[in-house]
Amino acid sequence: MTDRFFQLKKLCFFFMIISLTGCSATFKNHGFTPSKVEVEQLLIGKDSKQSVKKMFGPPSSLGLVDNDKWFYLSTKVKYSSYRAPEIATRKLVAFSFTKTGALENIEVFQLDNQEVVVLSRRITASGIKGIGLIRQILNSVGNYDPTNVLK
Repeated sequence: MTDRFFQLKKLCFFFMIISLTGCSATFKNHGFTPSKVEVEQLLIGKDSKQSVKKMFGPPSSLGLVDNDKWFYLSTKVKYSSYRAPEIATRKLVAFSFTKTGALENIEVFQLDNQEVVVLSRRITASGIKGIGLIRQILNSVGNYDPTNVLK
């Protein structure tokens, strides 16, 4: 009897340990950002794109208009067993360069309060929305000018 009780106790303990470890969160790191100490080693006006690339590697992203802005982005995501993944920390280091390639500015941004920034969307409205093909053809019949064909 005590042998069965001991085995049942071990089995309950085993299931309890497994259920507790299944609920623990795991973290995954994505991307790379240089540390504060590494950034402080750079000298504005003295360092160049080549020296930044040599220290930190290629950037995560480049500027949209030209390559004078470099961005290094890192994100730490928390995964829980029954919850959606959530961002634990996010850090962005932006380097600005002059047209000659000299380091001009360093900016560091960090997500602290988990606020979502809504980006404005610019969408061009279509003028033909809701108009069928037959309607478009009938509307264009009056705009036809036969003198344009002779030119």
